[in-house]
Amino acid sequence: MEINNIQLIKPLFDSKMNKIDETPKSGVDETFGKYFKNALDNANDLQVKSNEETLKFITGETSDIHQPLIAAEEARLYMEFVMQVRNKLVESYQEISRMQI
Repeated sequence: MEINNIQLIKPLFDSKMNKIDETPKSGVDETFGKYFKNALDNANDLQVKSNEETLKFITGETSDIHQPLIAAEEARLYMEFVMQVRNKLVESYQEISRMQI
């Protein structure tokens, strides 16, 4: 049984979170909806990557089980993050709708 070196794990959400936090470069104001759609697209991309890594492991293209597990956990955490943002948004909307004018 061969033991491979442990690879450095990149910070979670590093590349995906930077895309969300970027300020618009075109000078046009970005809306929250566009940021949220970008976050959902990124969550989908992470899920697709996780599925690809899992398929590679199942078919034997790679023998490293760590990569599919890390990709799956990354996708799960990112989706959980997006869902928490959505929940806070819905909660805020409900609170505003209950306000009396």
